[in-house]
Amino acid sequence: MNTPNMPEQLMSGHSPPTDLVAPEAMQEAALAHARLGFRIFPVSPRDKRPLVKGWGSEASAEETQVSAWWSRWPHAMIGLPTGAANGLWVLDLDVDAEKGLDGNTSFMELEVAHGAIDIDVCATTPRGGTHLFFRWDAAHPVHNSVGGHGGVAPGIDVRGEGGFVVIAPSVRDDARAYAWVNAPLGEADLTDAPDWLYALMEKPVLSKSPPSAGEAKSISSCPAPTDDPLIGRKRAYAMAALEREAEAVASSAEGGRNHRLNVAANAIGNFVGEEILAEAQVREALTAAALQAGLSVGEIGRTLTSGLKAGRTKPARWPPEWAEELADIERGRALSARLLAGTANSVPAIGPTWDNPDRSPLGEGRRLAPRFKVEWLGPQLAQWAEGQARATCAPVDYVCAAMLALIGGLLGNRRRPLAGAGWEEPPTLFVAMVGDPSSGKSPASSAVMSLVNAEEASLDADYRNRMRDYETEKVAADAVMASRRMP
Repeated sequence: MNTPNMPEQLMSGHSPPTDLVAPEAMQEAALAHARLGFRIFPVSPRDKRPLVKGWGSEASAEETQVSAWWSRWPHAMIGLPTGAANGLWVLDLDVDAEKGLDGNTSFMELEVAHGAIDIDVCATTPRGGTHLFFRWDAAHPVHNSVGGHGGVAPGIDVRGEGGFVVIAPSVRDDARAYAWVNAPLGEADLTDAPDWLYALMEKPVLSKSPPSAGEAKSISSCPAPTDDPLIGRKRAYAMAALEREAEAVASSAEGGRNHRLNVAANAIGNFVGEEILAEAQVREALTAAALQAGLSVGEIGRTLTSGLKAGRTKPARWPPEWAEELADIERGRALSARLLAGTANSVPAIGPTWDNPDRSPLGEGRRLAPRFKVEWLGPQLAQWAEGQARATCAPVDYVCAAMLALIGGLLGNRRRPLAGAGWEEPPTLFVAMVGDPSSGKSPASSAVMSLVNAEEASLDADYRNRMRDYETEKVAADAVMASRRMP
Protein backbone atom coordinates (compact mmCIF):
# COMPACT_ATOMS: atom_id res chain seq x y z
CA MET A 1 0.00 0.00 0.00
CA ASN A 2 1.78 3.13 -1.13
CA THR A 3 2.18 5.88 1.45
CA PRO A 4 -0.05 8.43 -0.35
CA ASN A 5 -2.94 5.98 -0.01
CA MET A 6 -2.32 5.31 3.68
CA PRO A 7 -5.15 6.96 5.65
CA GLU A 8 -4.31 8.87 8.79
CA GLN A 9 -6.69 6.74 10.88
CA LEU A 10 -4.90 3.59 9.70
CA MET A 11 -1.58 4.95 10.92
CA SER A 12 -3.06 6.00 14.27
CA GLY A 13 -4.96 2.73 14.78
CA HIS A 14 -8.43 4.27 15.04
CA SER A 15 -11.31 4.63 12.62
CA PRO A 16 -13.15 7.97 12.59
CA PRO A 17 -16.11 8.22 14.99
CA THR A 18 -19.50 8.45 13.34
CA ASP A 19 -23.16 8.83 14.17
CA LEU A 20 -25.49 5.93 13.56
CA VAL A 21 -26.52 5.71 9.92
CA ALA A 22 -30.26 6.24 9.44
CA PRO A 23 -32.18 3.00 8.69
CA GLU A 24 -33.27 4.21 5.28
CA ALA A 25 -29.65 5.08 4.42
CA MET A 26 -28.47 1.59 5.41
CA GLN A 27 -31.16 0.00 3.26
CA GLU A 28 -30.23 2.20 0.32
CA ALA A 29 -26.54 1.32 0.77
CA ALA A 30 -27.41 -2.39 0.79
CA LEU A 31 -29.53 -1.99 -2.34
CA ALA A 32 -26.74 -0.06 -4.06
CA HIS A 33 -24.36 -3.00 -3.60
CA ALA A 34 -27.03 -5.42 -4.81
CA ARG A 35 -27.54 -3.33 -7.96
CA LEU A 36 -23.80 -3.63 -8.62
CA GLY A 37 -24.25 -7.41 -8.62
CA PHE A 38 -22.75 -8.16 -5.20
CA ARG A 39 -24.44 -10.93 -3.22
CA ILE A 40 -24.95 -9.68 0.34
CA PHE A 41 -26.80 -10.57 3.55
CA PRO A 42 -27.66 -8.82 6.86
CA VAL A 43 -25.32 -9.08 9.87
CA SER A 44 -26.04 -8.28 13.52
CA PRO A 45 -24.49 -4.94 14.59
CA ARG A 46 -23.93 -6.38 18.07
CA ASP A 47 -21.70 -9.40 17.40
CA LYS A 48 -21.30 -9.72 13.60
CA ARG A 49 -23.55 -12.79 13.64
CA PRO A 50 -25.25 -13.48 10.28
CA LEU A 51 -29.00 -12.87 10.60
CA VAL A 52 -29.74 -15.29 7.78
CA LYS A 53 -29.26 -19.03 8.19
CA GLY A 54 -27.09 -20.54 5.50
CA TRP A 55 -25.80 -17.10 4.54
CA GLY A 56 -23.20 -18.64 2.21
CA SER A 57 -25.91 -19.91 -0.15
CA GLU A 58 -28.67 -17.47 0.77
CA ALA A 59 -26.74 -14.24 0.15
CA SER A 60 -28.55 -12.38 -2.59
CA ALA A 61 -28.21 -9.57 -5.14
CA GLU A 62 -31.98 -9.49 -5.72
CA GLU A 63 -33.37 -6.08 -4.75
CA THR A 64 -36.67 -7.47 -3.45
CA GLN A 65 -34.89 -9.86 -1.08
CA VAL A 66 -32.37 -7.25 0.09
CA SER A 67 -35.17 -4.72 0.68
CA ALA A 68 -37.13 -7.30 2.69
CA TRP A 69 -34.12 -8.07 4.88
CA TRP A 70 -33.37 -4.46 5.73
CA SER A 71 -37.05 -3.74 6.30
CA ARG A 72 -36.98 -6.46 8.94
CA TRP A 73 -33.55 -5.49 10.38
CA PRO A 74 -33.14 -1.77 9.56
CA HIS A 75 -29.88 -1.35 11.50
CA ALA A 76 -28.27 -4.53 10.18
CA MET A 77 -24.72 -4.31 8.88
CA ILE A 78 -23.92 -5.43 5.32
CA GLY A 79 -22.23 -8.82 5.08
CA LEU A 80 -20.30 -9.51 1.88
CA PRO A 81 -19.32 -13.14 1.14
CA THR A 82 -15.77 -13.45 -0.13
CA GLY A 83 -14.74 -15.92 -2.79
CA ALA A 84 -15.53 -16.75 -6.40
CA ALA A 85 -19.24 -15.80 -6.23
CA ASN A 86 -18.47 -12.12 -5.62
CA GLY A 87 -15.16 -12.20 -7.45
CA LEU A 88 -12.99 -10.96 -4.59
CA TRP A 89 -11.08 -11.85 -1.47
CA VAL A 90 -9.93 -9.71 1.45
CA LEU A 91 -6.91 -9.25 3.70
CA ASP A 92 -8.18 -8.36 7.18
CA LEU A 93 -5.51 -6.36 9.04
CA ASP A 94 -6.55 -6.74 12.65
CA VAL A 95 -5.60 -4.41 15.51
CA ASP A 96 -5.91 -5.78 19.05
CA ALA A 97 -3.76 -4.18 21.74
CA GLU A 98 -4.64 -6.85 24.34
CA LYS A 99 -3.35 -9.62 22.05
CA GLY A 100 -0.41 -7.56 20.84
CA LEU A 101 -1.64 -7.60 17.24
CA ASP A 102 -1.08 -4.81 14.71
CA GLY A 103 -1.93 -6.06 11.25
CA ASN A 104 -1.39 -2.62 9.70
CA THR A 105 2.25 -2.60 10.79
CA SER A 106 2.73 -6.26 9.78
CA PHE A 107 1.46 -5.51 6.27
CA MET A 108 3.69 -2.47 5.87
CA GLU A 109 6.67 -4.62 6.91
CA LEU A 110 5.71 -7.14 4.22
CA GLU A 111 5.59 -4.35 1.63
CA VAL A 112 9.04 -3.16 2.68
CA ALA A 113 10.37 -6.70 2.25
CA HIS A 114 8.55 -7.64 -0.98
CA GLY A 115 7.33 -4.46 -2.69
CA ALA A 116 4.46 -1.99 -2.31
CA ILE A 117 0.95 -2.72 -3.63
CA ASP A 118 -1.38 -0.10 -5.07
CA ILE A 119 -4.75 -0.86 -3.50
CA ASP A 120 -7.70 1.29 -4.58
CA VAL A 121 -10.48 -0.47 -2.65
CA CYS A 122 -9.83 -0.59 1.09
CA ALA A 123 -11.73 0.29 4.25
CA THR A 124 -11.07 0.94 7.91
CA THR A 125 -12.75 -1.17 10.57
CA PRO A 126 -14.21 -0.06 13.94
CA ARG A 127 -11.20 -1.33 15.91
CA GLY A 128 -8.69 0.53 13.74
CA GLY A 129 -7.92 -2.32 11.38
CA THR A 130 -8.10 -2.34 7.61
CA HIS A 131 -9.80 -4.42 4.90
CA LEU A 132 -7.84 -4.70 1.63
CA PHE A 133 -9.89 -5.95 -1.33
CA PHE A 134 -8.30 -8.06 -4.12
CA ARG A 135 -9.67 -9.45 -7.37
CA TRP A 136 -10.47 -13.18 -7.33
CA ASP A 137 -8.15 -15.29 -9.48
CA ALA A 138 -9.34 -18.80 -10.30
CA ALA A 139 -5.72 -19.87 -10.74
CA HIS A 140 -5.05 -18.95 -7.09
CA PRO A 141 -8.08 -20.00 -5.01
CA VAL A 142 -7.89 -18.31 -1.61
CA HIS A 143 -9.23 -19.86 1.59
CA ASN A 144 -9.77 -18.48 5.06
CA SER A 145 -6.89 -18.38 7.51
CA VAL A 146 -6.01 -16.69 10.77
CA GLY A 147 -2.80 -14.67 11.16
CA GLY A 148 0.18 -16.02 13.09
CA HIS A 149 1.41 -19.59 12.64
CA GLY A 150 -0.98 -20.52 9.85
CA GLY A 151 -1.64 -17.23 8.12
CA VAL A 152 0.18 -14.50 6.20
CA ALA A 153 1.65 -12.73 9.26
CA PRO A 154 0.65 -11.84 12.82
CA GLY A 155 -2.52 -9.76 12.79
CA ILE A 156 -3.31 -10.49 9.14
CA ASP A 157 -6.30 -12.75 8.50
CA VAL A 158 -7.43 -13.93 5.08
CA ARG A 159 -11.07 -14.00 4.02
CA GLY A 160 -11.49 -16.16 0.94
CA GLU A 161 -13.84 -18.90 -0.23
CA GLY A 162 -16.42 -19.59 2.50
CA GLY A 163 -15.73 -16.39 4.44
CA PHE A 164 -17.24 -12.92 4.64
CA VAL A 165 -16.47 -9.36 5.70
CA VAL A 166 -18.65 -6.49 6.87
CA ILE A 167 -18.50 -3.48 4.55
CA ALA A 168 -19.14 0.27 4.83
CA PRO A 169 -21.22 2.15 5.74
CA SER A 170 -22.13 -0.48 8.36
CA VAL A 171 -22.20 0.72 11.96
CA ARG A 172 -21.90 -1.39 15.11
CA ASP A 173 -24.25 -0.88 18.03
CA ASP A 174 -21.47 1.07 19.82
CA ALA A 175 -21.59 3.68 16.99
CA ARG A 176 -18.21 2.65 15.54
CA ALA A 177 -18.30 2.32 11.76
CA TYR A 178 -16.67 0.76 8.73
CA ALA A 179 -15.52 3.44 6.27
CA TRP A 180 -14.11 3.40 2.75
CA VAL A 181 -10.66 4.96 2.47
CA ASN A 182 -10.34 5.72 -1.23
CA ALA A 183 -12.98 4.56 -3.70
CA PRO A 184 -15.95 2.49 -2.47
CA LEU A 185 -16.45 -1.05 -3.67
CA GLY A 186 -17.76 -0.98 -7.24
CA GLU A 187 -16.35 2.46 -8.09
CA ALA A 188 -12.76 1.36 -8.69
CA ASP A 189 -11.06 -1.70 -10.13
CA LEU A 190 -10.00 -4.36 -7.67
CA THR A 191 -6.28 -5.00 -7.29
CA ASP A 192 -4.59 -8.15 -8.60
CA ALA A 193 -2.56 -9.67 -5.77
CA PRO A 194 1.17 -10.09 -6.52
CA ASP A 195 2.77 -13.52 -6.65
CA TRP A 196 4.66 -12.97 -3.40
CA LEU A 197 1.39 -12.50 -1.51
CA TYR A 198 -0.07 -15.72 -2.90
CA ALA A 199 3.18 -17.49 -1.95
CA LEU A 200 2.85 -16.32 1.66
CA MET A 201 -0.71 -17.65 1.82
CA GLU A 202 0.32 -21.04 0.44
CA LYS A 203 2.82 -21.74 3.20
CA PRO A 204 3.16 -20.59 6.82
CA VAL A 205 5.60 -17.77 7.53
CA LEU A 206 7.60 -16.95 10.62
CA SER A 207 6.41 -14.34 13.03
CA LYS A 208 8.68 -11.34 13.49
CA SER A 209 6.74 -10.32 16.57
CA PRO A 210 6.91 -12.03 19.95
CA PRO A 211 3.84 -14.13 20.81
CA SER A 212 1.06 -12.69 22.89
CA ALA A 213 0.85 -13.59 26.57
CA GLY A 214 -1.63 -16.40 25.86
CA GLU A 215 0.44 -17.80 23.00
CA ALA A 216 3.64 -17.59 25.00
CA LYS A 217 2.07 -19.54 27.84
CA SER A 218 0.82 -22.23 25.46
CA ILE A 219 4.08 -22.47 23.53
CA SER A 220 6.26 -22.53 26.62
CA SER A 221 4.13 -25.35 27.99
CA CYS A 222 5.55 -27.73 25.37
CA PRO A 223 7.12 -30.63 27.25
CA ALA A 224 10.83 -30.73 27.85
CA PRO A 225 12.35 -32.87 25.06
CA THR A 226 13.77 -35.42 27.50
CA ASP A 227 10.55 -35.94 29.48
CA ASP A 228 9.15 -38.55 27.09
CA PRO A 229 11.16 -40.68 24.65
CA LEU A 230 8.13 -40.87 22.34
CA ILE A 231 7.36 -37.15 22.35
CA GLY A 232 8.31 -36.69 18.69
CA ARG A 233 5.91 -39.38 17.53
CA LYS A 234 3.20 -38.16 19.89
CA ARG A 235 3.36 -34.66 18.45
CA ALA A 236 3.17 -35.99 14.89
CA TYR A 237 0.22 -38.21 15.88
CA ALA A 238 -1.56 -35.28 17.55
CA MET A 239 -0.94 -32.95 14.59
CA ALA A 240 -2.43 -35.52 12.21
CA ALA A 241 -5.49 -35.77 14.46
CA LEU A 242 -5.81 -31.96 14.53
CA GLU A 243 -5.68 -31.78 10.73
CA ARG A 244 -8.40 -34.45 10.41
CA GLU A 245 -10.64 -32.65 12.89
CA ALA A 246 -10.11 -29.29 11.17
CA GLU A 247 -11.09 -30.80 7.81
CA ALA A 248 -14.23 -32.29 9.36
CA VAL A 249 -15.21 -28.93 10.87
CA ALA A 250 -14.60 -27.03 7.62
CA SER A 251 -16.82 -29.42 5.65
CA SER A 252 -19.62 -29.68 8.26
CA ALA A 253 -23.14 -28.87 7.11
CA GLU A 254 -25.42 -26.15 8.45
CA GLY A 255 -27.26 -27.22 11.54
CA GLY A 256 -24.39 -29.35 12.81
CA ARG A 257 -21.42 -27.00 12.49
CA ASN A 258 -21.24 -25.83 16.08
CA HIS A 259 -21.71 -29.38 17.38
CA ARG A 260 -18.93 -30.63 15.10
CA LEU A 261 -16.60 -27.88 16.32
CA ASN A 262 -17.32 -28.86 19.93
CA VAL A 263 -16.59 -32.51 19.14
CA ALA A 264 -13.28 -31.52 17.53
CA ALA A 265 -12.23 -29.30 20.44
CA ASN A 266 -13.14 -32.05 22.90
CA ALA A 267 -11.15 -34.65 20.95
CA ILE A 268 -8.03 -32.46 20.62
CA GLY A 269 -8.27 -31.02 24.13
CA ASN A 270 -6.59 -34.09 25.65
CA PHE A 271 -3.44 -33.36 23.62
CA VAL A 272 -3.47 -29.80 24.99
CA GLY A 273 -4.01 -31.10 28.51
CA GLU A 274 -1.00 -33.39 28.24
CA GLU A 275 1.05 -30.54 26.70
CA ILE A 276 1.57 -32.32 23.40
CA LEU A 277 0.07 -29.43 21.39
CA ALA A 278 -0.02 -25.73 22.25
CA GLU A 279 -3.51 -24.33 22.83
CA ALA A 280 -2.83 -21.31 20.57
CA GLN A 281 -1.95 -23.67 17.73
CA VAL A 282 -5.16 -25.68 18.19
CA ARG A 283 -7.33 -22.58 18.44
CA GLU A 284 -5.92 -21.10 15.23
CA ALA A 285 -6.42 -24.30 13.22
CA LEU A 286 -9.99 -24.92 14.41
CA THR A 287 -10.96 -21.23 14.19
CA ALA A 288 -9.89 -21.09 10.53
CA ALA A 289 -11.87 -24.25 9.81
CA ALA A 290 -14.98 -22.97 11.62
CA LEU A 291 -14.83 -19.63 9.76
CA GLN A 292 -14.70 -21.57 6.50
CA ALA A 293 -17.77 -23.52 7.61
CA GLY A 294 -19.61 -20.24 8.24
CA LEU A 295 -19.67 -19.87 12.04
CA SER A 296 -19.34 -16.42 13.62
CA VAL A 297 -16.25 -15.36 15.55
CA GLY A 298 -18.06 -15.07 18.87
CA GLU A 299 -19.73 -18.46 18.53
CA ILE A 300 -16.41 -20.08 17.62
CA GLY A 301 -14.62 -18.66 20.68
CA ARG A 302 -17.28 -19.84 23.13
CA THR A 303 -17.44 -23.34 21.65
CA LEU A 304 -13.65 -23.77 21.58
CA THR A 305 -13.29 -22.67 25.20
CA SER A 306 -15.97 -25.12 26.34
CA GLY A 307 -14.75 -28.04 24.20
CA LEU A 308 -11.08 -27.65 25.08
CA LYS A 309 -11.89 -27.36 28.77
CA ALA A 310 -13.77 -30.67 28.67
CA GLY A 311 -11.10 -32.37 26.56
CA ARG A 312 -8.26 -31.39 28.89
CA THR A 313 -9.63 -33.65 31.63
CA LYS A 314 -9.40 -36.80 29.49
CA PRO A 315 -6.23 -38.85 28.95
CA ALA A 316 -4.86 -39.00 25.44
CA ARG A 317 -5.15 -42.36 23.66
CA TRP A 318 -2.07 -43.68 21.87
CA PRO A 319 -1.49 -46.72 19.65
CA PRO A 320 -1.33 -49.78 21.98
CA GLU A 321 1.98 -50.99 20.53
CA TRP A 322 3.67 -47.87 21.92
CA ALA A 323 3.16 -49.11 25.50
CA GLU A 324 5.42 -52.15 24.99
CA GLU A 325 8.08 -50.04 23.27
CA LEU A 326 8.02 -47.52 26.10
CA ALA A 327 8.43 -50.34 28.64
CA ASP A 328 11.56 -51.54 26.79
CA ILE A 329 12.99 -48.03 26.81
CA GLU A 330 12.35 -47.64 30.53
CA ARG A 331 14.04 -50.98 31.24
CA GLY A 332 17.06 -49.82 29.26
CA ARG A 333 17.18 -46.54 31.14
CA ALA A 334 17.01 -48.33 34.47
CA LEU A 335 19.89 -50.63 33.51
CA SER A 336 21.98 -47.64 32.35
CA ALA A 337 21.39 -45.88 35.65
CA ARG A 338 22.49 -48.96 37.60
CA LEU A 339 25.62 -49.32 35.47
CA LEU A 340 26.58 -45.70 36.05
CA ALA A 341 25.94 -46.10 39.75
CA GLY A 342 28.00 -49.31 39.87
CA THR A 343 25.15 -51.35 41.29
CA ALA A 344 24.47 -53.54 38.26
CA ASN A 345 25.79 -57.06 37.85
CA SER A 346 29.09 -57.35 35.98
CA VAL A 347 28.69 -56.99 32.24
CA PRO A 348 30.55 -59.59 30.12
CA ALA A 349 33.79 -58.33 28.60
CA ILE A 350 33.69 -57.12 24.99
CA GLY A 351 35.89 -59.47 22.98
CA PRO A 352 38.21 -62.16 24.29
CA THR A 353 40.65 -59.90 26.17
CA TRP A 354 38.97 -56.45 26.54
CA ASP A 355 37.89 -55.14 29.89
CA ASN A 356 34.59 -53.44 30.41
CA PRO A 357 34.66 -49.94 28.83
CA ASP A 358 35.13 -46.87 30.99
CA ARG A 359 31.64 -45.36 31.35
CA SER A 360 32.64 -42.39 33.50
CA PRO A 361 32.27 -39.88 30.60
CA LEU A 362 28.58 -40.77 30.62
CA GLY A 363 28.15 -39.63 34.21
CA GLU A 364 25.94 -36.75 35.19
CA GLY A 365 28.84 -34.81 36.72
CA ARG A 366 30.09 -33.47 33.38
CA ARG A 367 29.80 -29.74 32.79
CA LEU A 368 26.78 -28.55 30.82
CA ALA A 369 27.43 -26.96 27.46
CA PRO A 370 27.23 -23.14 27.56
CA ARG A 371 24.09 -21.56 26.14
CA PHE A 372 24.43 -19.93 22.74
CA LYS A 373 24.01 -16.15 23.02
CA VAL A 374 21.37 -15.54 20.38
CA GLU A 375 21.98 -11.78 20.46
CA TRP A 376 25.26 -12.40 18.60
CA LEU A 377 23.17 -12.96 15.47
CA GLY A 378 21.76 -9.43 15.44
CA PRO A 379 18.14 -8.46 16.09
CA GLN A 380 16.49 -9.84 12.93
CA LEU A 381 18.19 -13.22 12.85
CA ALA A 382 17.82 -13.53 16.63
CA GLN A 383 14.04 -13.03 16.41
CA TRP A 384 13.86 -15.55 13.58
CA ALA A 385 15.85 -18.14 15.55
CA GLU A 386 13.81 -17.66 18.73
CA GLY A 387 10.57 -17.94 16.76
CA GLN A 388 11.70 -21.24 15.27
CA ALA A 389 12.80 -22.55 18.66
CA ARG A 390 9.34 -21.79 20.09
CA ALA A 391 7.57 -23.34 17.11
CA THR A 392 9.55 -26.59 17.32
CA CYS A 393 9.89 -26.71 21.14
CA ALA A 394 13.64 -27.11 20.57
CA PRO A 395 16.59 -25.36 22.24
CA VAL A 396 17.50 -22.19 20.41
CA ASP A 397 21.10 -23.47 20.30
CA TYR A 398 20.12 -26.06 17.68
CA VAL A 399 18.59 -23.43 15.43
CA CYS A 400 21.56 -21.08 15.83
CA ALA A 401 24.10 -23.83 15.11
CA ALA A 402 22.34 -24.77 11.88
CA MET A 403 22.08 -21.09 10.91
CA LEU A 404 25.83 -20.54 11.42
CA ALA A 405 26.63 -23.54 9.23
CA LEU A 406 24.30 -22.26 6.52
CA ILE A 407 25.66 -18.70 6.67
CA GLY A 408 29.23 -19.97 6.52
CA GLY A 409 28.43 -22.05 3.45
CA LEU A 410 26.73 -19.12 1.73
CA LEU A 411 29.72 -16.85 2.35
CA GLY A 412 32.13 -19.33 0.79
CA ASN A 413 35.46 -17.68 -0.02
CA ARG A 414 34.07 -14.19 -0.44
CA ARG A 415 34.97 -13.37 3.18
CA ARG A 416 37.93 -14.91 5.00
CA PRO A 417 38.18 -14.18 8.76
CA LEU A 418 41.66 -13.46 10.11
CA ALA A 419 42.60 -15.94 12.83
CA GLY A 420 45.96 -14.30 13.45
CA ALA A 421 48.82 -12.47 11.81
CA GLY A 422 49.03 -13.84 8.27
CA TRP A 423 46.52 -16.55 9.11
CA GLU A 424 43.11 -16.47 7.42
CA GLU A 425 40.52 -19.18 7.04
CA PRO A 426 37.36 -19.61 4.94
CA PRO A 427 34.17 -19.39 7.08
CA THR A 428 33.27 -23.01 6.39
CA LEU A 429 31.78 -24.65 9.47
CA PHE A 430 31.14 -28.33 10.05
CA VAL A 431 28.35 -28.63 12.61
CA ALA A 432 27.21 -31.76 14.45
CA MET A 433 24.25 -31.59 16.81
CA VAL A 434 24.50 -33.80 19.86
CA GLY A 435 21.49 -34.19 22.12
CA ASP A 436 18.96 -36.56 23.61
CA PRO A 437 16.53 -38.37 21.28
CA SER A 438 13.50 -36.28 20.25
CA SER A 439 15.07 -33.11 21.68
CA GLY A 440 14.35 -31.12 18.51
CA LYS A 441 17.55 -31.55 16.51
CA SER A 442 15.84 -32.51 13.25
CA PRO A 443 12.98 -29.96 13.44
CA ALA A 444 15.44 -27.16 14.21
CA SER A 445 17.79 -28.01 11.34
CA SER A 446 14.87 -28.63 8.97
CA ALA A 447 13.53 -25.15 9.70
CA VAL A 448 16.85 -23.63 8.65
CA MET A 449 17.15 -25.86 5.60
CA SER A 450 13.65 -24.85 4.48
CA LEU A 451 15.17 -21.50 3.49
CA VAL A 452 17.65 -23.27 1.24
CA ASN A 453 14.96 -25.54 -0.17
CA ALA A 454 12.76 -22.57 -1.05
CA GLU A 455 15.63 -20.82 -2.82
CA GLU A 456 16.60 -23.99 -4.66
CA ALA A 457 13.00 -24.44 -5.82
CA SER A 458 12.96 -20.87 -7.13
CA LEU A 459 16.27 -21.30 -8.95
CA ASP A 460 15.15 -24.62 -10.37
CA ALA A 461 11.95 -23.07 -11.71
CA ASP A 462 13.97 -20.25 -13.29
CA TYR A 463 16.37 -22.76 -14.85
CA ARG A 464 13.51 -24.78 -16.32
CA ASN A 465 11.92 -21.65 -17.76
CA ARG A 466 15.21 -20.62 -19.35
CA MET A 467 15.70 -24.10 -20.78
CA ARG A 468 12.23 -24.01 -22.32
CA ASP A 469 13.01 -20.65 -23.89
CA TYR A 470 16.32 -22.00 -25.17
CA GLU A 471 14.71 -25.11 -26.67
CA THR A 472 12.00 -22.99 -28.31
CA GLU A 473 14.57 -20.63 -29.82
CA LYS A 474 16.73 -23.56 -30.91
CA VAL A 475 13.85 -25.23 -32.74
CA ALA A 476 13.04 -21.94 -34.48
CA ALA A 477 16.70 -21.40 -35.42
CA ASP A 478 17.03 -24.96 -36.73
CA ALA A 479 13.92 -24.43 -38.87
CA VAL A 480 15.38 -21.24 -40.33
CA MET A 481 18.72 -22.90 -41.08
CA ALA A 482 16.98 -25.87 -42.68
CA SER A 483 14.92 -23.57 -44.93
CA ARG A 484 18.06 -21.81 -46.08
CA ARG A 485 19.72 -25.09 -47.02
CA MET A 486 16.80 -26.11 -49.21
CA PRO A 487 17.51 -25.74 -52.99
